[in-house]
Amino acid sequence: MFKNKEQSLETFTMSAENPEFHKRLEVLEETINLILDNDLQKWSYKTSQKGYFSRCKISYGKKFVKIVKEEGTNSDYPREVSQFGWVDMSNGDVLMGHNYRSPSESEKRNPRSNIWKDQYGAESISSYGVGYKGAKYNNQSFVSKAVDTIADRTKMKQKD
Repeated sequence: MFKNKEQSLETFTMSAENPEFHKRLEVLEETINLILDNDLQKWSYKTSQKGYFSRCKISYGKKFVKIVKEEGTNSDYPREVSQFGWVDMSNGDVLMGHNYRSPSESEKRNPRSNIWKDQYGAESISSYGVGYKGAKYNNQSFVSKAVDTIADRTKMKQKD
C-alpha cells in the first residue's frame, strides 16, 4: 500500500521549531559568557572595580535572535550595552551585527558560522563579537566547558 510522503519521511528542520535549536543556542550563549569571563581577567582596570561583570544576553525576535553584551558594576543597570551579534532563527546562521535593530541584508547572505556546526557557531566568536568573514577562533575548550556546565545544570534541575 502506498504511504503518504509526510508519514514516511522524517524531515530535519534547522529552524527555531526544532527543540534542539534552543539547546544549541543556550550552549552558544554560555560559550560567549565563558569567553567574556576569560577576557575580563586580562583587563586589570576592570577587575580592580568591585563587582565588575561582562556577560551576554539573548533576546528572541520574530526572525532573529539578538545577542547583546552588557558590562558594568551594577547588574540591574549595566554601564555599557552593545550589539554582539545575531542568529537567524530560520536556519541557525550566526551573523555579525551592524546595528542594534537587525543585521544588514549583506550579512544575511554572508553568515559567519552556524549553530549546527560542531563548535555551535563559536568558531566565529571573539570577546569583541562575531568576527569578520573568514576569521576563525579556537574556542573548543570554551565550548566543552559550556556543554558540561549546561549538562550539570540540567542534572540539578532534574534532582529538584
